[in-house]
Amino acid sequence: MAMTLEKTTTRTATQAFLRRIGENAQRFACDRTASNAIEYALLTFIAAAIILAVSQLGDAVSALYVQVQNAVSSF
Repeated sequence: MAMTLEKTTTRTATQAFLRRIGENAQRFACDRTASNAIEYALLTFIAAAIILAVSQLGDAVSALYVQVQNAVSSF
């Protein structure tokens, strides 16, 4: 009798646990704040990449202007 009660309790606890997981998954799927957070993270990543690219491009253009200035001043 004790073994049957233990199996029933374990089965009920497992079913309750799985039900809670299903409810949380459904709530998460319907929640739009997570998708907004992901979108903002992607926008931040894109902005950082643009800033890095412009910085590198600025350094390259600056070096080019120095070369042109040195070439012109040597005439």
